[in-house]
Amino acid sequence: MYLLLGGQKDEFLTALLEIIRRAGSEAEIAAGPFAQSTQLTWVFDSLRSGVRLILPDGRRVNSDDIEGVVVRRSGGVERSGWNAEDYSFIEAEHQAALIGWLWSLPCPVINRLPAAVWFHRRLPVSFWKPALNLSGLSPIDCMISNVDQDLRAFGQENRGTVYTPLTGDDHYLLEEDISWGQLADLQRYFPVHITAAYTEQHFACVVGQEVIWDTGEQPVLRDVEPALAQFAIVAGLSIFEIGVSQTTHGLRVTAIDPEPRLAGYCAESRERIIDGLAGLLSGRRVPAYDRLPSDAEIPWRAMRPS
Repeated sequence: MYLLLGGQKDEFLTALLEIIRRAGSEAEIAAGPFAQSTQLTWVFDSLRSGVRLILPDGRRVNSDDIEGVVVRRSGGVERSGWNAEDYSFIEAEHQAALIGWLWSLPCPVINRLPAAVWFHRRLPVSFWKPALNLSGLSPIDCMISNVDQDLRAFGQENRGTVYTPLTGDDHYLLEEDISWGQLADLQRYFPVHITAAYTEQHFACVVGQEVIWDTGEQPVLRDVEPALAQFAIVAGLSIFEIGVSQTTHGLRVTAIDPEPRLAGYCAESRERIIDGLAGLLSGRRVPAYDRLPSDAEIPWRAMRPS
């Protein structure tokens, strides 16, 4: 059986479910092994690790029955009825148990992220800089500072500046979405993170080693595809979305999302993404690589459970 962990309406999971069942295999979408609708007992010691899982429909699944898992990060505990402090504790415990269990599984697991990435839904591109550089890629130029003069000089050098909070998804173009004066007010409390402005972005979903562009083939970007595929291995990501843009300093990576969405991709690209995902899950497609970096080169790889 293949376990697809996430929401019942998740477009990735529903499309994947159809392909797996069409191939004659058993699959089920479940909210998560530690959700209230699912019962799970995880037993482990120094010699073995095993699981007994009871799905919402009453079916019992043991460790040996699980052929592969796809996990989509979604809150496992309903927020309603909890105050903020209690909810944070309960959700943290839930996610900690989930990531530990995922790393104990011997079967293929898609989106089994290291803890440093798992517990942060959106990370700035600068977080990925070591892995990008080892793959021959460069992140968008950035600066973190609370010195207004330095920040303004960075903006002039790059012909535009975007304020990008380190802990969120928002982006604010300076002098349009936010003024330099407002940015200076923030600098009194914390250093701000700004990046060079960019214009047109191109997005690709990398599945294993296959690079799939949002609008289909991109001949002008074909030369960068081997580097994108290598980044998947260096960063330890089985699937992710990456944005690139041509800037005054060359091609730069502007966004990385370990949990891509199908929205925005053409029909052909969507089909290739789901087919590639099914191939990884079944073992039909095994990523190749030039070399694996050491934990010293990529610090967060050392944070993964052994």
